[in-house]
Amino acid sequence: MTTAKYLVLGLATIALGYCVSAWIAGSLIVASSHCRVLKPGDFPAEDVELKNAFGEKLKAWRLPFSDGAPTVIVVHGIGANRLAMVGRAKLYHELGYSVFLFDLPAHGESDGDRVTFGPHEGASISAALGWTRSHSANPRVAVDGVSLGGAGILLRSDITGFDAVILEAVFPDIHRALLNRLTDRFGALGYLLEPAFLGQVVLCLGEWPGSLSPVDRIADLKAPVLVIGGEVDHLTKESETRELFDHARAPKQLWIVPQCGHDDFLAKRPLEFGKIVGGFLETYLHP
Repeated sequence: MTTAKYLVLGLATIALGYCVSAWIAGSLIVASSHCRVLKPGDFPAEDVELKNAFGEKLKAWRLPFSDGAPTVIVVHGIGANRLAMVGRAKLYHELGYSVFLFDLPAHGESDGDRVTFGPHEGASISAALGWTRSHSANPRVAVDGVSLGGAGILLRSDITGFDAVILEAVFPDIHRALLNRLTDRFGALGYLLEPAFLGQVVLCLGEWPGSLSPVDRIADLKAPVLVIGGEVDHLTKESETRELFDHARAPKQLWIVPQCGHDDFLAKRPLEFGKIVGGFLETYLHP
């Protein structure tokens, strides 16, 4: 075999390895996280089932406060389920709000076979908003979305409808979301994998990367917004959180949580979380 043929064979092997690695990496990131979700014994919530616009069944809990109380919808991040939001639900209930929490598609006990980084998540948040409005005497509703949950709030087809919005550790666009996560898992190899995975977004999810950009949608929110991010978060960097805040329209509020990464901010800073987030909700859900 000539040197040229060895070179071609070597390049072909590298290209094949690249494609396989990118596919594996992409599959890990969009993989479903189904599991059984058991309600905590000290959490007297009602079981709810609803469907989003894609026909996916969503499993949910509703923790009512009173007929006249506003509602806070809480939305978990990637790889989690509604159990991750029970702490927030308890806090908001103690503050006098009814709370609605559910499993995003491809998570927990809800339908769905993959993460879509916005479309199906957004449709599910809109379904939760519609269900809440139809089952509450008080039409005022806030939403608290963590990471993917927050992105879903901003990537809904109709971004309006909420009276107050809390965004925790939300990525500004799919490019940086993927790059940060791939480099976190695979080191420098992530820079090589990211372009191929963006191609998977188009081929597998049917979405152009430009359509998955929360930073380009936040100005259309038309609701008071509290943007929260970790000071040392390497998945959603502080500069990216500030960029999201800068693009939001007033009234808006920013909280960079000291010495926190891509963490549960309530668990890390319970007193500050209750004061800052509770004060934000008190201001905008009780006009």
